[in-house]
Amino acid sequence: MLIVFCLMFGWALYNLPALLVGARQIRRRKLDENGSRVDRRDMPFFSLIVPMKQEGQVARRILDALMKMDYPPIDEEADIVVLTHNHPDHNNIKAVRGDPEIVREVGRRIVKGIPINGVKTRHGTFRTQNIVYCLEVDGIKICHSGDIGHLLNGVQLAEIGGVDILLATFSGFPVMKPGGVAQVCLQIKPKIIIPIHYRTPNCNAFLFTKPDKVYRILKELDDNLQWLTTNEAEFTMEQLLSLKRITVQVFPPYF
Repeated sequence: MLIVFCLMFGWALYNLPALLVGARQIRRRKLDENGSRVDRRDMPFFSLIVPMKQEGQVARRILDALMKMDYPPIDEEADIVVLTHNHPDHNNIKAVRGDPEIVREVGRRIVKGIPINGVKTRHGTFRTQNIVYCLEVDGIKICHSGDIGHLLNGVQLAEIGGVDILLATFSGFPVMKPGGVAQVCLQIKPKIIIPIHYRTPNCNAFLFTKPDKVYRILKELDDNLQWLTTNEAEFTMEQLLSLKRITVQVFPPYF
């Protein structure tokens, strides 16, 4: 343990000048030649490498602690699977039973009689592509926000169109903050919001938003949250047409 500490300390001293120069360059580049702010995505990046013993096992334990999930297997077979982006918590196709058709592209298509539209957006943390999917089933339009990281522009809102049921991700990291997702919900204006992708007993991801904070934000959208008692809910067109305002329905487990 002492040897590892000495190695880390020596490495830090040896590379400290380079790190200071890199930080100074970043600070200088925050303003362009006109004195205007520069988008942080245009700023330089550097990596900090810390040597450690058995780094593979340590890294695995850290990642498992940050993204711990323990959901039971999916019993029903699926006909269609849409992938909003290619991250481990969104692309576990092997967990889905049956022989579903996989959709992972932007654009409109009809899959097994179901109209699907994938709208290109940007991921919340990694600035990569995220796809907001809209599906229409029995006249009911369902939308999944994926890990969206920004408010929608006019073109994107027009592509999404009217939405009956919105599955909105409220995890915080790696999505935008829950308050920002709430603003996206107000932009889309669905009849029903179903919050997903936040911390639960089966998804004890350290970086995800705690449920009490999610529910506080949801109450700003709907002060009369509907706490569902089972993991299944049935919606009819008549029921949706009768709703005069945004309704938030929360599936268990809740706190």
